[in-house]
Amino acid sequence: MQHMKNEILKHNPDVIALQESPSESWGNDTFAPAGYRSCGTARSHCFLNPVDLLIKMSIVSDGSFQSIALGNLPAVAVTVTLACGMDISIASCHLAPFGDAEAAPIRLHQMTHLIHQIPTAEYVILGDMNMRQAEDKNVEALGLTEAWKVAGTKENKFTWNSIENKYHGDAFGFSCRFDRVYFHGQHISVNMFDLMGNSPVGGRDAHYLSDHYGIVSNVTVGSNSNVNDDTGKVARVRVEENKERRVNDKKKASAATKSADSAGYLMKRQARKAVIKDSKVAQTKPAPKLKSSKDDDSDGLWGDSD
Repeated sequence: MQHMKNEILKHNPDVIALQESPSESWGNDTFAPAGYRSCGTARSHCFLNPVDLLIKMSIVSDGSFQSIALGNLPAVAVTVTLACGMDISIASCHLAPFGDAEAAPIRLHQMTHLIHQIPTAEYVILGDMNMRQAEDKNVEALGLTEAWKVAGTKENKFTWNSIENKYHGDAFGFSCRFDRVYFHGQHISVNMFDLMGNSPVGGRDAHYLSDHYGIVSNVTVGSNSNVNDDTGKVARVRVEENKERRVNDKKKASAATKSADSAGYLMKRQARKAVIKDSKVAQTKPAPKLKSSKDDDSDGLWGDSD
């Protein structure tokens, strides 16, 4: 876990969003000495390994945040007032897994419900969305813009690449953009996107921090408003979990129940373990020209990849 902590802190983020965290207290215990405070945790389909959201309190004008009630959604969201005077909401989420026909509508339902609870015009939603490219149109119809489509490249498109990342050995190999940063609002834009944690550590070719790569993105807040500009960095990382425990959990996960309502859902299988990390607000940078790619993701239908 020390490698993961170091990888996160070297980006000096303002917000850290953890998914499949080792415990409800791990994020706060690990990052509080660096000035972060946990905004709370939420359960996802990974059961014992929660979603967490931490904020560096120095970016908040009054040193506090307002939690957003989300019921049983697999997400944590808060509203903060930045030093520039603008209110912005930030959410960390871990949406429903799998690539079958039933999963995509559940993810769309979860995202729609999350957006309906956000009280501000400007917001950032990031995390392990488990989405496939075929879902882009419906998600973007909610008024969301994806950071990779604005500032990414073909080289940093895939956050899951089990062809190169042998975290799971040679069990299966495909690439997909499961992990994403979405944003909304007239006064928020993105000017950089990149991967992190996408190379082996410890001198071992197969020893990656996670089966997913993290993502880093610069977010400009207030660029089109009458307030001073703040630039935020949203960084996302997944933390490696105990692999033996993961295998044992897979053996236990044999239930086949799937349902969703406005507050949450139950999934029939249990996915792997990892963690995310998210966001920062700092100096001003101009936003670049819009970039996009028409490359197709792999379908990513493997149940164990989410």
